[in-house]
Amino acid sequence: TQIASGVDFWFSSNEHDYTGWIPSTLADPTNSVAAWGPLYSPAGAIVAGGALGHRAVLYKRGSIFVGQYTGPIDKWLFDCVSESIGCVGPDALVVAQDRHWFCSGDNFYVFDGSRPVPIGDKLRDWFSANTFAGEMPTMSGAYDPTHNAIIWTFDSIAMSPTTGTRSGVAYSIETGEWGRADYNGSMVKIEPGIKGLELFNPIASGQLELGALIAGNDGYIQV
Repeated sequence: TQIASGVDFWFSSNEHDYTGWIPSTLADPTNSVAAWGPLYSPAGAIVAGGALGHRAVLYKRGSIFVGQYTGPIDKWLFDCVSESIGCVGPDALVVAQDRHWFCSGDNFYVFDGSRPVPIGDKLRDWFSANTFAGEMPTMSGAYDPTHNAIIWTFDSIAMSPTTGTRSGVAYSIETGEWGRADYNGSMVKIEPGIKGLELFNPIASGQLELGALIAGNDGYIQV
């Protein structure tokens, strides 16, 4: 059954059942408590989302919405907490240590549910000079528990078309410093720093299997 469609709609399944998506208004309410709703303002497509405790957070390219569960009928109530900061794409959002880490295109942020805090100010000039704005939605992020770091890889001006190498950056949660993390198709290699940046506590060098960095989980919200 086609209930609603659009890039700015969210859909919530039955409780504890990710296979049921028909809202109670269109089915027997005793058998279905799915729901859906639009996020019209600010305008734009929903591009990413993730859980934050018992809340659901949805991202557009230039805005952030935090949802609270309200009950079995309407299910979720979303409030816009930022009308100027958002996420560039679905894989640019990393959920780690009860926070969200993401790239907005012009900076990197950490979000704890209240307000997004910039973490990439001293990286902005380097990042702007080494990325293609049109390729931002293809950025991928992951949490590295070994180094306690967030890694983002992306197509860059310096990438190799023959080897598939993607440039990347690694942010140390412990020190707040940045390093370079280049991806060659199967491995992420972390280097101590980025040229032009003064790093006092650079991330240790090492190699990590990319597959070990990415983990998925079951959820009950789909956008």
